[in-house]
Amino acid sequence: MTKPHLVDFARERWGEDVVKQLKNINTGGKNNAKGNKYELTYLVFLLAKYGAEESSTTTFLSSQEEGYVDDITLRIGASRKINYQAKNSSGAAADWTDSMEERFTKQQEIDIEYHGFENPEQVLLVSCDDKREKNSQKIEESTLDYASCQFYPYGEQPLELLLTHQETRRAFKRICDADFLDVQSNAMTILLGVLQAKDISKPVAVSTLMTEAKMASKPNIFNGLSEEVAAEVSIDWLRELIEHFPYATINVQSGGYLVSLRGMGVFLPDTLGAEDGPSEPVDDELKLLEFLFALSSKADLS
Repeated sequence: MTKPHLVDFARERWGEDVVKQLKNINTGGKNNAKGNKYELTYLVFLLAKYGAEESSTTTFLSSQEEGYVDDITLRIGASRKINYQAKNSSGAAADWTDSMEERFTKQQEIDIEYHGFENPEQVLLVSCDDKREKNSQKIEESTLDYASCQFYPYGEQPLELLLTHQETRRAFKRICDADFLDVQSNAMTILLGVLQAKDISKPVAVSTLMTEAKMASKPNIFNGLSEEVAAEVSIDWLRELIEHFPYATINVQSGGYLVSLRGMGVFLPDTLGAEDGPSEPVDDELKLLEFLFALSSKADLS
């Protein structure tokens, strides 16, 4: 059975007026230049925070996905999804309101019933800590198990954030394996460039983004990353096949490649040739898994 489009799901659940609201939310987010800069800043932080983790192959980032809480989405494994609504303001625009609560509640239903996540979270991200404190007191107890307000500062320049926000400093110290501000500032600029150049309207693995950052760094300053994260997939058809699936990742390991999809992993040897590519279209995740497992079994027998 084909999964319905999110708009159709929303229409059936809440009616046509809510569908119009959904479309307006997504359009407004894409046109908000001031907000987008703040979102990018936080995306850079998340990328650095999870970039050196072993789970970077199963951690995904996206921005402006279709939804009611759409500015930033972080997926960790197959069960955890965190959506952020980012407000770079100390004024009324960053207030927790009844309208905000309604959007968060709808997004929670979408994440559980449409996307199939067990533990989704909805976060109002604000650049003013006083606003975070006031908003946190307004959130109804019935929604506290999935809704929260968090603070992350806004900085015009990378150095400003590194000097004033210790968690950001720690994240960049780890991925650079260096405690020098100039190195960390350069790393932040590189990550920003990678995110600006990449279409992340659909989920992209943190490991993929870090690979691109390491390739763009001349000389390499991301010394806190493993060599596996930075290695390239040399088999063109395999790399292109995996790129079509936002929840699939591929990482180079000793003697081959580990392909991961929604918590399942398949090891493929690096001896694969052009003749091993798919002979028929592989256009959904089930077909991809069937093809990969068949390919792995074939390699084991040879």
